[in-house]
Amino acid sequence: MRYEARSPRAELEPFVKCLWRLRGAPSEIEPQPIVPDGCFELIVHLGEPFVEQGVYAPEGRGRAGWPVKQHRALLAATLTRTVVVAASGDVDVVGVRFRPGRAYPFLSAAPSEVVDIVAPATDVCTSDLAAWTKRLEPASTELVFASAEEALLARLRRVGSDPRFDRIATTLVAADGAPVASLAEAAGISQRQFERWFKSRAGVSAKVLQRVVRFHRVASRLLEGSPDLAGLALDAGFFDQAHMSHDFRALADMSPSRYPTQAGALDRLFAES
Repeated sequence: MRYEARSPRAELEPFVKCLWRLRGAPSEIEPQPIVPDGCFELIVHLGEPFVEQGVYAPEGRGRAGWPVKQHRALLAATLTRTVVVAASGDVDVVGVRFRPGRAYPFLSAAPSEVVDIVAPATDVCTSDLAAWTKRLEPASTELVFASAEEALLARLRRVGSDPRFDRIATTLVAADGAPVASLAEAAGISQRQFERWFKSRAGVSAKVLQRVVRFHRVASRLLEGSPDLAGLALDAGFFDQAHMSHDFRALADMSPSRYPTQAGALDRLFAES
């Protein structure tokens, strides 16, 4: 399996975390969980699309949902649940991973309407980006990434963004993310107005996004081999280890101690970028 990822051009960097491409044989991507990371992803299958097999439940509670073959081009906005995917044939996948809360300039649907679903790009992305996904064909990775950047830049230059929201979102998902109340005060609006405004851009409330990003930060540390769960919980901003364990069971359906052994190859690759 070959995974390539790189940062985008400077103009896209506030919105796009990375561009990535994954290639391999079907046997290299057996059914495995992908945990939430707070990011929207625009994905184009240049090979055979993955099969999504439902919600992951490794501790004996079964899987919710039926296997569904993904669309060739899709937006994955799985912010609050873990899903299981598997290869259905030769793998060649191109992805654009947006920063948490920062996909809104590239969507035709309201972000809140696509949370926790995997939707066809033609239904939820702007028409120009949807058209790009249809045109994209196998080529060298540099050409594929360049094509993606041109499509994204053209859209961003046409519609712009919301600088005030962008500053708030950056602060909220930082490692020492500020309390929501202080962010509302910084934005100059009431906390209730702030929550409505934030959700209209990010798709979820500020507290939910902060929770998912914090969870994924710890999940990545666990894959790096960090063994001190209590210290990890406090460093990440949890009240204690029990609080961290609660969020892991809610978002990944497993305990923090089990995650390093249950994580799939895709989670491990994506954690690196």
